[in-house]
Amino acid sequence: MTETTEHSADYTYVMPHTTSEIQRLRNQHDWIKASMGGKLVYAPVEQEQPMHVLDSATADGFWCLDAAKELPAGSNFVAFDIGDHLFPAPDQIPAEIKLVKASVTEPFPGDWTGAFDFVHQRFLFPSLPEHEPALGYLLDAVKPGGWVQFVEVDMLTSAKSEASQEHERQLAPAFTVLRQLANSLLIHPTAAGQIAGWVRQYDFDDVKESTYDIAAGVGNPDPVAGRLGRTNMLHVLETFMGYYRSAKGDTMGLSEAAWDALPRELAREMDLYPLTVRINVVVGRRSL
Repeated sequence: MTETTEHSADYTYVMPHTTSEIQRLRNQHDWIKASMGGKLVYAPVEQEQPMHVLDSATADGFWCLDAAKELPAGSNFVAFDIGDHLFPAPDQIPAEIKLVKASVTEPFPGDWTGAFDFVHQRFLFPSLPEHEPALGYLLDAVKPGGWVQFVEVDMLTSAKSEASQEHERQLAPAFTVLRQLANSLLIHPTAAGQIAGWVRQYDFDDVKESTYDIAAGVGNPDPVAGRLGRTNMLHVLETFMGYYRSAKGDTMGLSEAAWDALPRELAREMDLYPLTVRINVVVGRRSL
């Protein structure tokens, strides 16, 4: 993934790719899983036979390790990312998970075409200038009768009424700034809500979309998940602040003191108010 902050023709990834990023991704993974019913696989896959699974933008492959618990015994994974520096050592990952260096924006190996029973992609499209060709590559990798699953975050869309959103903006100004930063740094911050429509344009049936508004902090009914979300959102805010300041050279109209206080204020807001972000899950089955 490319570490850039400007909207460009390149894949824009605005989170750091370091060892500490692995911990952030684990934290995020656990928060989202706990807040969405404790599962990772939303496609109604059959459990009779082992599955051949493709995991895109895998980072350190942890999704595969965890999702294997929900998939048929004996399933195997091809997990890829544009960089391999987060890949664990070969002796630290099961043999059924093969880690590969590849890009979702470039043609896949020929033997991936129509080869996978289940293709999974999480948290990609808001950072892409165009959903093609990546979407096409991912869908082409699904075998007839196989499933695709996309999981994306939308930090701008809210289930709350406009009056409630205005009340939130007054009570939680730091959270509002976080939304504004996402809108500025992500190329398509609301792409999550368009994916189902994109998939329906291909030869896919049973395309279904589900939305989950998950809370970070006190608003989460699971206190452990709430704490995980709180940690994750603070990390996202601090990272966005760094990239925004570097790219734009300003503080979004805030004083230096108010800008520096944003993490502290967001932590306070998450301790007091039910602040949520939306997760969209889209699944579809390739026609036979």
